[in-house]
Amino acid sequence: MSTGDYWEQRYQTGERLLSEGKLDEAHRELATALADAESGGRGPAGIVTILDALGRTEHQAGRYRAAAGYFERSLKFAAKGSYAEAVVRSNAGQAYLALGNKVRAEASFRAAREILPQSAYLWHLMGQVLLQEKRFAEAENALQNALHIWGESDPSHSAWALNDLAILYQAQKR
Repeated sequence: MSTGDYWEQRYQTGERLLSEGKLDEAHRELATALADAESGGRGPAGIVTILDALGRTEHQAGRYRAAAGYFERSLKFAAKGSYAEAVVRSNAGQAYLALGNKVRAEASFRAAREILPQSAYLWHLMGQVLLQEKRFAEAENALQNALHIWGESDPSHSAWALNDLAILYQAQKR
């Protein structure tokens, strides 16, 4: 294996450890992968991927502020308008939501949704933020969009949106 591939091996190991719930070990591997990728002059795509994985590791560990920091740093390397940018913005939004920063969460989800307007998941996340902010008409619209996109092809996610709509209607006493 060439030294240029070393960061990729460390990254893959970090992802595997993350999926196994071994968060501290995953963080160590991913931090090493990042240092190797940065010192090896790797392109921004690899750095975005590693920073996003570090953010997901911190998020899973409940360290939401650190997670948001990794996601924000990752955005500096993500190609404007790319799928990677949308994913990182969505992940950042989830970290901000966990921190209780609904304004930043909403801004992150909106920016991600501009890139991926047909993402039911992003519509659903937006609906959840708006529901928490008691902006019921906007929340209902976002959740209905998610439900429409998921449709009958994804009943488990559709049920998720329907559940949030029921909560919305109950909050409005409808």
